[in-house]
Amino acid sequence: MEMPKTGQPLLLPGVSREMLRPTFWTTRFRDMGLAKDWIGEYKSTFDESRQAYLTYVNNNLEKLWAENNGPLEMEKVFVGINYWERPEYGLIVEPGDLKLSPMTSPLFSKEGDSDLDRNQLSGLDPGDQVTIFGISADGKWLAVVSGAGVGWVKRELVGVGTRKEIENYLNGPDRLTMVDPRVKILSNDGSTEASMGCSFPLNDHLRHTVVIPKRNSKGRLLFKTGAIIGETVRDHLPRSAHHLLRQAFKHLGYRYAWGDRDAEGAGRDCSRLVVDVLRSLGFNPPRNSRDQLAVGGKKLRMEGLNIPERFCLLHEISPGSLLFTPGHVMFFLGEYQGEVYTIHALNNYRRVVDDKEVPVQVKQVVVSGLSLGAGTGNGSLLEQITEVVEV
Repeated sequence: MEMPKTGQPLLLPGVSREMLRPTFWTTRFRDMGLAKDWIGEYKSTFDESRQAYLTYVNNNLEKLWAENNGPLEMEKVFVGINYWERPEYGLIVEPGDLKLSPMTSPLFSKEGDSDLDRNQLSGLDPGDQVTIFGISADGKWLAVVSGAGVGWVKRELVGVGTRKEIENYLNGPDRLTMVDPRVKILSNDGSTEASMGCSFPLNDHLRHTVVIPKRNSKGRLLFKTGAIIGETVRDHLPRSAHHLLRQAFKHLGYRYAWGDRDAEGAGRDCSRLVVDVLRSLGFNPPRNSRDQLAVGGKKLRMEGLNIPERFCLLHEISPGSLLFTPGHVMFFLGEYQGEVYTIHALNNYRRVVDDKEVPVQVKQVVVSGLSLGAGTGNGSLLEQITEVVEV
């Protein structure tokens, strides 16, 4: 997966250019430490994850539409797959994609809907762990359980090793964590990239080198040394609200892309933005927003509250808190001149023009007010918030 494209940050309604700087917000409140268990890890066994995936595929895949606008015939995609009784273990060796099915072609929810590719689940980074439980008929795809979900990755992206050597690699005590949105890693046989929050075992601190996974021609897991071109930190950044917002603002202007990739290239969606930012602070949150909410610590429910009550509740929480709407998550920035603001990866919103609702495409990581969408059928972002995970 190539580096996400960045552009000039959009100025949405009610947002001034000075509000696009993290210091505009961090100087307005006293920094707060984040408890180690503020956001937990998703707990699910390998068997539970695999079975949930297989059940979902059996129930939903035939409801999806292929790129040629025809209903997907599941048996043609999954014929000849060999599911294993015993799993194998591996590490991702190059940036790539996690797919719902063993093919690159996009899938859509209904005929004529080409906005969100449902076959694209997430991007994967070098060093990500996968548990392998099957292989496609053509031998080019592996069925895996990963931290980003369950699906299919190209076989060429995985180095297969023993469970012990992978555990040793992932649990070593001395590591460098990437704190830029995307960094390059140079080695003798080329270069690769890694996202914010990725961490690798330290090789030489003075030379800024780390140990990264590779594979041989037979797919066996090996390791090599690479030099990091980008900002890193030992272990992780301090867990605080100020550091959280600074990390989020590093993504301002980055492309929005469902599952980290769309037809125009690589990007970030709302929940992946949360993952990257929080991993750089030493958390290991789940990949999707529903699970992120489930493992959150102190939660505040907003369903059933009117607009004044919602303003009152948000007035009491700290910036850095997570705001959840159905299928979406945002970082809370605070109040300014009677409006409440967030930073988030936003695909689009709706507004009323001449008594009609019209969509407004954004496709960026942006700062926006929660009044966005006011007067539409779904209501404003403020009206859509269901729960808050409070700092």
